[in-house]
Amino acid sequence: MLDGWTDASNRSIYAVMFCCPDFHLFLGVLDLTLKRHTATNIRVALLDLFKKLGIPFRKAVGICTDSPSTMVKFRKDLILVDGFSWLITFPCSLHVLNNLIKDICKDDKVAPVVSANSKLTSFFTSSHFWLESARSWMKVNNITKGLTTLARTRWYSMSQVCLCGNSFKSFFFSAMLKSNDTSDDSPVISHSVQDCISSRHFNLNSQLVDVIKPISDAIGRLESQEATVVDAMIEIFKIAKQLRGLPDYNPFKECATLALARRVRVFDDCTNFSLLYLSPKHKALAISKKYSLEDVRRRMFEIARDWNWERNDVIILNVELNNYISNQNCFAFTPSAINDVRDFWTKKELQSPYLARFAKLILSLDLTPRGSKVFFRHYL
Repeated sequence: MLDGWTDASNRSIYAVMFCCPDFHLFLGVLDLTLKRHTATNIRVALLDLFKKLGIPFRKAVGICTDSPSTMVKFRKDLILVDGFSWLITFPCSLHVLNNLIKDICKDDKVAPVVSANSKLTSFFTSSHFWLESARSWMKVNNITKGLTTLARTRWYSMSQVCLCGNSFKSFFFSAMLKSNDTSDDSPVISHSVQDCISSRHFNLNSQLVDVIKPISDAIGRLESQEATVVDAMIEIFKIAKQLRGLPDYNPFKECATLALARRVRVFDDCTNFSLLYLSPKHKALAISKKYSLEDVRRRMFEIARDWNWERNDVIILNVELNNYISNQNCFAFTPSAINDVRDFWTKKELQSPYLARFAKLILSLDLTPRGSKVFFRHYL
């Protein structure tokens, strides 16, 4: 797993994490401060790190990065240029969903609502008087989450700004009335801010929250766990289902649906649907007209061959996979409610060792940068 950062000394660095089925290991830092951030330079620095540590790159099963064009090229070049054909590459799920919120917020219909929310929260958090008034109002009304300002590098925060807009609606109106009351000595609220405090704005904001909240909830769930491809894809399906369920009169439904289709295209790959099939609860969801059961089966065998599995191992894998497909032997009484896919396969190691080994290995890669974020937060 690779994740970039700029530290307090303005150095441009990348943390490299090695994710195994049972533990995560911090390998080192790539310092690219004096170099251009090209796919080639990042690749060379990564391979040099593995060489210095004495770890054969062959031991890497897959690699996860965020998805700017440089990193997309970096992932492709590892396979096409360096010849690491067995490597499975994944985009960071949190980066994809964060960019999804960014796309929605920059839509022409959405931008004015976002701008009004930002103006409200910026004004009331920058004024000592109104910020204290807001805190007092929160205590009286049992509101636990305070006003949130926008972090431009993390568009997930925009959803929190919109949610705050709805929560503080009555406070904003009461503050405006106080400001306009000549007998009250409250500080003046500018006309540009007062223009944002309207029933029309809050009605639009409420509909925007209906669109953004499923995405922010998905980000929250993925941040709280070591997310696999399965977790990321299930969250995407949930978002799509919730957006479809919105009423057609919601003015932001269409742009959100189109943005979702564009952003999640990076997960539309037979490899990812093959991994989804390894979740007993979602086997049916993984099979479609585009990716048949035979396509999924073939892709699993291709991965096993890319990993240099012996022919006899692949034959046994095929037998165990047939049992899993037909719910036979140790898979005959698979529970419908399985919360942890990796734990499920750990428990199957004795009865179905080859398929369990395959599943645990391929699901070991964490699709969120939680490990590197912890490193950056504590050590830099």
